[in-house]
Amino acid sequence: MDRTSRKRKPKHTRNALIVLISVVCVASFSACHNFPFPLLWNPNPKIVENPLPEARMSSNSIVLDIYSVQMMPGDRAEYAQMWQWIDEQQIPASTRRALDRQGFRAGVVGSQIPGDLANFLQLEDKPAPTGSLMQTRQPSGMADPETPQHRHLQVPPGEKRTITTSSLMPELSLLQRDPQGRVSGKTLTEAQTLFEFETEAQYGGHVSVQLVPIITHGEAVGQFSGDQGEIVYEMRKRREVFEAITMEATLSPGRMLLIGPTVDCTGTLAEHFFCDSDDATNTGKFFLIRLIQTQQDELFHVDPQWEE
Repeated sequence: MDRTSRKRKPKHTRNALIVLISVVCVASFSACHNFPFPLLWNPNPKIVENPLPEARMSSNSIVLDIYSVQMMPGDRAEYAQMWQWIDEQQIPASTRRALDRQGFRAGVVGSQIPGDLANFLQLEDKPAPTGSLMQTRQPSGMADPETPQHRHLQVPPGEKRTITTSSLMPELSLLQRDPQGRVSGKTLTEAQTLFEFETEAQYGGHVSVQLVPIITHGEAVGQFSGDQGEIVYEMRKRREVFEAITMEATLSPGRMLLIGPTVDCTGTLAEHFFCDSDDATNTGKFFLIRLIQTQQDELFHVDPQWEE
């Protein structure tokens, strides 16, 4: 056959073939060597460098764990025994008396978890661990009412947060006892109980936790509120704030503030906070606030005892 009669490949086909070979060679070379100039594509799409900086805690953050522990029928004796290991002396005597009148108890748990409390928390490790190594068995699927519920929070000092302690109750009969033992009462509608708390960083890595019981009720209405010189208009329910039984304790990392009912809190204010009306067994629950760590920088912090 005459050489001139052979069909030549179109010019654009040859150019495309040259480009394809070049691309393959460059990609193979860049996979094994650092290229001196940026590529227009990522030769390895599975490896993508994150351009965002790592997330960091705020320099003044306080890290807390909050546990809600549901008691079962038959737990009353173990619950009462648990309190002998709780340091209630951290709460002022006048506050303890006011709490007792309303059916509340509060105290501080050390870094060594008592055995009875470890049973309630269903700790994985035995004996109960110390420090920051406390883990509970986590529920799978639907939450098991017997499994402690856990929240992990980062809060700035002075910022108020809430712990909801009950479901919404269409009607709540509120009874209170004054220091003379006199009982007064009223009925609240669409009511829900909660604890409002705030923290304050102190010297030596300690944190002060202040907690007050509150009942919200009625329909939400517009209200003006002021905080740190700022006036805010918000929709919220009316609130019954029980400042007379405000609980305050100072915690170091690993320690916990425990809040619960007296063994027999029937007919008291605490019954609405710890015994859910939707629970037929009415066995009750208690709460723990555990300090994990604080980011307080003490380099230039002066110990108050050295201040004039």
